[in-house]
Amino acid sequence: MDLDVSTLADWVGASAVTLMPLVDAIRSHVFAAERIHGDDSVLQEHTERMIEII
Repeated sequence: MDLDVSTLADWVGASAVTLMPLVDAIRSHVFAAERIHGDDSVLQEHTERMIEII
């Protein structure tokens, strides 16, 4: 099925607008925390495995 690029762009835009209340709710919940913890060790392990494959 061929879809026009403008149709796909409309769908992406509509999805973004529809999901914005969810984004706002998650942002409020996360930033209400006393501290935000980020752990990038999984990303580092994935990157190291990808380098080994290449």
